[in-house]
Amino acid sequence: DDHAFEAFLYDSGVGEIDNLSKDEWERILLYHTVLNVAASSSQIFDGQVITTASGNNITVLIEDSGTINIADATNRPGGVTNPNVTADNGIIHVVNKVLISDPNVGETQTRSVYEIISSDSDFE
Repeated sequence: DDHAFEAFLYDSGVGEIDNLSKDEWERILLYHTVLNVAASSSQIFDGQVITTASGNNITVLIEDSGTINIADATNRPGGVTNPNVTADNGIIHVVNKVLISDPNVGETQTRSVYEIISSDSDFE
């Protein structure tokens, strides 16, 4: 959703799309991707917690009206505006918000054990 991305650029203070680094792009894209699952909207349920490719979780919220929302690390839900878009490698559910991940989750997946332990004061 172009409006969602424009709002993200403004709200985050990034301003221009060119100001995002490769690592930031990767984090955003991985947080919007669920691996090895091609679930249609009829296969998800209210309160379902789903781990994304970034290692962060999203939570499915389904209103009584059937409207599907996705809550991110900020707990500000984004609405699914176009569910069940079939793609070659899965199913896309278009959301009207750029989902924001927790910057402290998933980070350890790219650090060595030494880096993790040496940065933790409990191991001094």
